Amino acid sequence: MEEVVAVTYWFEPAPEPPVQSATLRLTGRRLGVHGAPGERDRFIREVRVEDVPAGGGPVSVTATVDQVNPGVWHVGARMVRLDGPSGPLPVRLVHPAAWSWRRRRLLTGDRRPVRTRPPGQVRPPGVVPRGRRVLLSAGFAAGLALTAALLPGLRGEPAGAYLDAAAPGLLYGVAAGRLGCLLGGCCAGRPTGSRFGVWASDRTVGVRRYPAQLLESLLALVAASLALAVLVVAGPYHGVIFAAALGLYTTGRQAALALRADRRPARLAGSAVAGLAVGLAGIYACAVTGA
Repeated sequence: MEEVVAVTYWFEPAPEPPVQSATLRLTGRRLGVHGAPGERDRFIREVRVEDVPAGGGPVSVTATVDQVNPGVWHVGARMVRLDGPSGPLPVRLVHPAAWSWRRRRLLTGDRRPVRTRPPGQVRPPGVVPRGRRVLLSAGFAAGLALTAALLPGLRGEPAGAYLDAAAPGLLYGVAAGRLGCLLGGCCAGRPTGSRFGVWASDRTVGVRRYPAQLLESLLALVAASLALAVLVVAGPYHGVIFAAALGLYTTGRQAALALRADRRPARLAGSAVAGLAVGLAGIYACAVTGA
């Protein structure tokens, strides 16, 4: 597998005036080259960052440069352009980035040479590459265990009762998976300067963002807990609990989807249709059972 040069730098925009975009220029040269350096022994790369929120705090930029020779590289960065609503703004200083999990914040790292690595080993600040996979697996296992614990009491019940028993475990698994999305840097929210935002990365740009993954996780957690409470108190009811729980999650999820940076009209429309379908299924189940 071809290795890449991966570096992260950060800057902090001034609170005012607001910034629309920033352009960083990265330059690199491979150390230990014998003879004249070739095209794969040096690079110049510009990275443009859009939607820098006013008052959003520090912004990190992770760049990966491919088509280079493996080895140890000296890399530098500087900001070459900063644009606001009325035109160019004074550029800001750019610092090499380090990340503190204890403080959950960016720190200034060392200006030391970097070694090339496989693309799968690139670790942007605040991202745990395998965190999403681990939490998805843990959520699936926990949901399966909960469902298995509820099934023995359903012998002789209609098929809908088994769906009801599966609802809490399924949604608890979704809640864990969405936390994994936050750690893994996917499904990130839009940048914001709001104090209700959280600093998160989409694997390229780290900035304060709307907590879309956390909202989805919380919604799934609430829907799962309500479904479990109804199951424990009243017992299964012909699949109605399953339909209602998934309908609640799918419908409420539209608010979180609207906060995502990668929101798409087609996906939003598809999710709305899915929510409507689940809601109609619940109404049908109630009508069939005479509720």
